[in-house]
This record gives sequence, structure tokens and C-alpha cells, in this order.
Amino acid sequence: MKSKVVVDERERTFVLILDQAEEAFQTLSKFADQERITGASVTAIGAFEHAKVGWFDFSATHYKSISVGEHARC
Repeated sequence: MKSKVVVDERERTFVLILDQAEEAFQTLSKFADQERITGASVTAIGAFEHAKVGWFDFSATHYKSISVGEHARC
């Protein structure tokens, strides 16, 4: 993984580039621990070959997820 930090007056913004074989959640969790990040949001995801992505549905009060089993960009 490669990382770069962009700092403004109120917050730190990180740009991360994961290697092809890296598992995203595990890598991001380890990075957050190392940087002492306790709360964050993902602004963009580049390309991936397969993934399970999800979001919290406030009206249903639970997480919903979808699996993507092909090369995609978002």
C-alpha cells in the first residue's frame, strides 16, 4: 500500500493506493490503527476486481450490502 496525507486547517485527508493482492478492509483497518483514526468516511473507491460493498439504511435500521463479482470502477 502507498499513502499520502493532505492536510488542511480542519482535517487530515489520506489518499491510499492498495496493491492488487491486498484485502481492502484489513488494510484500511490497519492503516487507521497506525494513524490513530477513530472516525472517518470514504470519499471514493477506484477500481476493483471483486468486492462486497454496503451502506446503512436508516429507514430499515440495518446494513444493506451488494456483492460485485467483476472488474468495476466507482
